[in-house]
Amino acid sequence: KLLDARKEFDPAKKIVLIDEALKKVPGYAEAISEKGLVYLNLKQYQQAEDFCVQALLLEPYIGLLRLNLAKVCYAQKQYDTAMQFVNDAIFINPIFPDAYHLRAQLQLDNRAFQQAVSDCNVALLMRPANNYVKAEILGTKGMALDQLQQKAAAQECFQEAKKLNPLSLRLLQYQQTKKIN
Repeated sequence: KLLDARKEFDPAKKIVLIDEALKKVPGYAEAISEKGLVYLNLKQYQQAEDFCVQALLLEPYIGLLRLNLAKVCYAQKQYDTAMQFVNDAIFINPIFPDAYHLRAQLQLDNRAFQQAVSDCNVALLMRPANNYVKAEILGTKGMALDQLQQKAAAQECFQEAKKLNPLSLRLLQYQQTKKIN
């Protein structure tokens, strides 16, 4: 049921599927955390945080659960707390491109552009699971390079990201804000 929930786009249907999984295994920390991410996407931050914390209390040594809580903190602009949880996720699971990408986004927000580029490079070396993730990493790398005034390298990242995900809202917004093609 949890795998079905991850493929579902409708948040209400996702929650039903996750709840079905939780009826079978009530202490399924990953499902509880996934439910938190559904609430995060609905911008119901307190519920998102509650579910992600509940999951983490059940299974404190699963990197994915720490990453999910970091995402909730990041969305609420609790950058220091998000950084702590994402660093923990990387410590627990050193081969975790999504965690390196979130850390790169945090570095970008903190104007630590070279560190953001480095984290993106590490994430890309890990061969992310799909083109969407790879495009997001490349977009973040391009944004950091742009801020470092490395325009040609930034443009190369943006072009490759666009090929992988031409509808990336984050990249489109950045490029419109910065007037980049």
